[in-house]
Amino acid sequence: MKKNVFVLAVTLMLVLAAILPALADGTITLTGQPRSIAPQNFTFVGVTLGGADQLDRLGSTTGWIATDPTGTGDGWKVTIAADAPTNVGGKTIPLSGFEITLLDTNINVTGGDGLGTNTKPLSAADSSVLTLGSAQTLVSANANLGMGTYVMTPTLSLDIPAATYAGIYTTTLTVTIAAIP
Repeated sequence: MKKNVFVLAVTLMLVLAAILPALADGTITLTGQPRSIAPQNFTFVGVTLGGADQLDRLGSTTGWIATDPTGTGDGWKVTIAADAPTNVGGKTIPLSGFEITLLDTNINVTGGDGLGTNTKPLSAADSSVLTLGSAQTLVSANANLGMGTYVMTPTLSLDIPAATYAGIYTTTLTVTIAAIP
């Protein structure tokens, strides 16, 4: 009798094991990466000097890519500054006429919105124009926003005073991305 009860108990355990789901605990480790910004080169259409100020000469650039894969939700900002456009002879175009605008409509989510949880950052230069010189905030994402990848296409403009010397001028934009303190 004991043997039959034992065989019945073992058979019942095997049947239940086949019917009942097995339970297992699991973990996943998520590791963040550093934020990055990839500004693109820009150009201005050539200008023929004509003895008058040439205002709002537009520059062109392709999309700049900002990525926040940190997983911290700290929020971040992109700052931008410029050196005065200078020719090989050392002549400069004043920074007071070098401006950048970034409309919110020109900031697009390109990564991280598949689940509908990603909110794009906001431009600091949507309704105003930043005059480049010392570092200024171009775009920012508040805490718990801006995690993902974005393409931003700013508009650059340059005023060329009548007294500007002829030549090829170059400048450098310094663009950084950092957590908002």
